[in-house]
Amino acid sequence: MPKVKTKTKPKKPNNVVKLEKVKEEKEKPIKEKNFTLDYGDDGQFIKCLNYYYNIDPNRWFTTWDATYLLNGAVSKSSLEKWRSENKDDDGERGPQCHQFSPKVVKYKARWLVRFREGLPWEKPVVELPHHFAVTASNIPQKKSQSIK
Repeated sequence: MPKVKTKTKPKKPNNVVKLEKVKEEKEKPIKEKNFTLDYGDDGQFIKCLNYYYNIDPNRWFTTWDATYLLNGAVSKSSLEKWRSENKDDDGERGPQCHQFSPKVVKYKARWLVRFREGLPWEKPVVELPHHFAVTASNIPQKKSQSIK
């Protein structure tokens, strides 16, 4: 049997140095602290809790606002820990708060003042359903047909 001729090229020495591919790391966006405080004349946040309480005691604040307004008396992690413990055993640790969604928790100015002064939580007011008086104007009436 005849041999099949194949062309073979001589191997050239490879002078190229392979570098490891450098992974381009995506820069993580810096998570901004969600402050909703007012700015003073000097361009800084107004840090006085009494200022907000006197303007509107029902104003809502974020967790970052609460830690800032309480002058570092509590940390964000402490507030989160108290919320989870309160949820487990219906306790009243830390300032009273309202959870709008799993990630959004807010505090009222009056709740922060009560916490700072060492007062207990406010009891929620249960609203009864509104009753209305029956008058001739709000009774549904059937239209009567007259026979002539």
